[in-house]
Amino acid sequence: MRRSIALPTALLLCACASQHGDSTIAAQDRSDLAARAAEALRRYPVASVDALSQSWTFRGPQNLSGITYCLLTDPANPSLYFSGSAEGLWRSDDAGANWYAVSDLDGLQVMSLARDSHQHDVIYAATGFEGKGAGGVYKSSDGGLNWRKLSLPVSPTTRSVAVSPDDSKIVIAGTSSGVFRSTDAGENWTPVIAAGVNAMVVFGPNDGSRVIAGFRDEGANGGPAHVMVSSDGGATFREASGIADPSAYSVVVAVAPSMPQRVYAASVGLSVTETLWRSDDGGQSFRKMTGFPNIMGYHIRNSLFVLPTNPDTVIFAGIKASISTTGGSGFVDLSTTRTASGEWPHTDYLFVVGDPASAKRLFACTDGGVFATDDFLTGIWRPLARGHSSTQYYSIDVSARGRMVGGMQDTGVSITEPGTLDTKHLHDADTTAVIFDPKDDSRCFYVEFGRIRSCDGRDLGDVSLRSSRWGNPVAVSPADPTRVFVASLNVVRLDQIQDLNNITSTTIRQSDGQHFWAMGADPLNANILWIGSDEGAIYQTTGATSSMPAWATVFTSTPELSAALPTTIYFDRHDSRRVYVAADRGILETSDGGATWRSIFGPARVERIVEHPLKHGWLYAGTQVGLFISDDEGEHWSAASGPVVPARVDIRDLVFQPGTTTLYAATYGRGVWSLDIPVSTARRRAVRR
Repeated sequence: MRRSIALPTALLLCACASQHGDSTIAAQDRSDLAARAAEALRRYPVASVDALSQSWTFRGPQNLSGITYCLLTDPANPSLYFSGSAEGLWRSDDAGANWYAVSDLDGLQVMSLARDSHQHDVIYAATGFEGKGAGGVYKSSDGGLNWRKLSLPVSPTTRSVAVSPDDSKIVIAGTSSGVFRSTDAGENWTPVIAAGVNAMVVFGPNDGSRVIAGFRDEGANGGPAHVMVSSDGGATFREASGIADPSAYSVVVAVAPSMPQRVYAASVGLSVTETLWRSDDGGQSFRKMTGFPNIMGYHIRNSLFVLPTNPDTVIFAGIKASISTTGGSGFVDLSTTRTASGEWPHTDYLFVVGDPASAKRLFACTDGGVFATDDFLTGIWRPLARGHSSTQYYSIDVSARGRMVGGMQDTGVSITEPGTLDTKHLHDADTTAVIFDPKDDSRCFYVEFGRIRSCDGRDLGDVSLRSSRWGNPVAVSPADPTRVFVASLNVVRLDQIQDLNNITSTTIRQSDGQHFWAMGADPLNANILWIGSDEGAIYQTTGATSSMPAWATVFTSTPELSAALPTTIYFDRHDSRRVYVAADRGILETSDGGATWRSIFGPARVERIVEHPLKHGWLYAGTQVGLFISDDEGEHWSAASGPVVPARVDIRDLVFQPGTTTLYAATYGRGVWSLDIPVSTARRRAVRR
């Protein structure tokens, strides 16, 4: 059966709220994602499954990166770099020419890295963002080869970590439960700021007595911004004056290395506007700077960098990067300074840092990976991507001959040919769904910003896009592969897809304010189509090929059974009365065409559910914490065995290569992997739901 595609949910904001953004999971639900994922692993532990343990194969991309949060260089070894991404830690031993993953932190969202300036081989890593990929603080004592988790209390979600330049025993961590301090190199921790979200902490340059912390108060739509300063090494803090932003989402801070009394702070709101503040008394008081252009800093995607040799030269990077050479006023878009032949980094910056060995050499960590320039004023940048396979996939499709098309967070569309790990990158954007023409894999389709396009760039249909909802499900009708269905606020049918010059587009359901997240086409009847809304309702039509079909409700969510934010509607290929719906809190099943429903998996969010092409009832569920399997139509489930990557990372899409028993898994931060599952595979049931 040709699978249907629905957008897997992004857990991070992708860009500005009007076009990008991940409001796919309501703010009030984000905090319990980790708890629900942990409960799913407890409820359905790993069971032995022959041929699944070590048989995963990496499918790329080897030449394209994804979201990268931080970079750490080594003053004693200019060729050694570490970078943190959405699903782990990466290392390069040749100045970024090639990268490989550090397995101890696989599956963790590495937000910040800090090196002990007195004990060169001691490195700390802060992990997690709003419950996703959170594990608290990790420490390496051998230069990053091996890592262990520290006993940070209360909050495993840690945005930043800093080591005192005076005393190796003093370590400060900024979390989503306030700021914590250790006086024994991370073994024990004490809260020193009792509240605060997205806390960023920095020590003064060469001054372990002074610590600056920037954060905001709790709140789904942001909260008041705060900057607090300590003069006793982080033991106590007092509020800085002059910061007045009532609805910030994050606050970033930076101290000028050549003038320690100069401190900059930028507060950034969910409205993608930002304000720059400057202190000339070591962070005691701040004043608002003028002439700060709206370059759209947002969420945690923003950074401040002060040139080490000049306290008046400061770079603020958000969606774009700008520079001031006058102490925080008169900012200029840095991209306008590039030469005619200069390249420019991917947009959406998360971190900007200089090379301690060069006054002009700069690194940028972005939604598209790590970039470097030898002179940031020329605008000539180069990607450091080889092997840094941190690409975040929303969806993939694979053809019978092994051609793969991918839709990615902020890095758009890619095409990977059989037999290669390198991909052809078509363009940058948030591409939420992709699909091949089932009759000819030289043709494919993708969805961006509420429009469906062919892979040669032609606009084929408009389903609209609600700015607060981010998703466009797509389905090819298995019973009639000349048609493609796509939805968002509207539902649109494309006919004659094999003839790109004569495709017709028909709206078969007009918007009534709901946003449709999932779609499934009956494999036995081209007239039957189901759609699922963000509000948790499932609708069906028996006239999908007509011009204006009628729709009936087959499910409405209740507190006990919820299909809110659905991702997959999958029809049993032998009996289309049996339908599976994957959604925010698990999988629902009906065996009578929607008359009655039951829950068969939960409580973790399920991004995709597929069935083995040769074994009826062998089901595979891709979730935030990896792959789960059932060999009896969902009666029993277990977590798949195998290495952390990819068996335990965030899986956003699953698809069997047509004509094979090879399952492809697209991850949100570690590229694409495949696994052959022959029918002879022995199964052992683990846990009844």
